[in-house]
Amino acid sequence: MARQVWRDVNLKNLKEYILPTRNRADVILHKTQNHEIDRVFLRKF
Repeated sequence: MARQVWRDVNLKNLKEYILPTRNRADVILHKTQNHEIDRVFLRKF
């Protein structure tokens, strides 16, 4: 069930909303498989 939710909901959101706007983000948080933030990318102005 978890894989189906990932594929049908989360993956769709990633492809349709998150990735297309990534280049406009001021901050990007990268998370591990356990949802822990391991990297923070900050845009330099």
